[in-house]
Amino acid sequence: MEDIKILSTIEEIKAVSDPYRMKIIKYFKDENRALTVKELADSLGEVPAKVHYHVKKLEKVGILHLTRTGEINGIITKYYELTAKVFEIKSEEASPDIKGIFLDETKKLINSIYEESKSIVFKQLDEDREEDFPQTIRLNSVYLTEKEFKEFKEYVDRFCKNHISKNRNASDKLEEYHFFSTIFKVKGDKDDK
Repeated sequence: MEDIKILSTIEEIKAVSDPYRMKIIKYFKDENRALTVKELADSLGEVPAKVHYHVKKLEKVGILHLTRTGEINGIITKYYELTAKVFEIKSEEASPDIKGIFLDETKKLINSIYEESKSIVFKQLDEDREEDFPQTIRLNSVYLTEKEFKEFKEYVDRFCKNHISKNRNASDKLEEYHFFSTIFKVKGDKDDK
């Protein structure tokens, strides 16, 4: 498994911008192991045919790959896993027309991730009405040098990589925390005018 896989084609971006496929990718990340379509379908509460369709789309663009086959009760099973720990979107060398499509697909992906995150947070808020909220909600603009931005991004990537698996060895009881972030350079800052 690669550490980072760059997604740079429209086909790759369209494959991951689908909310259902994002759910599949997240489940693979959470489980951190090879899964069969049947295991995945059972966990997601879906019919295997629907899950199989989306798994094949993700396999076609290299986000999932077949790792091994096995036999369960006389039936050949296929085990899939993610090809990378992190997927990044880049389109620097595309033509202007392609960049427009790429931008639209990237917006769909961001919206899908945002809606999924919002759903998780709202569900927790509804379930924890009576409890204190140990959450941090923040919206800030920060001012960084290019070097500080790269250091921050590397820190967050490293932190998430080291804490993403619920199966890691830890002497203390691990609890799940939801983390959603985005950081990007804002062009045309109002104060520069």
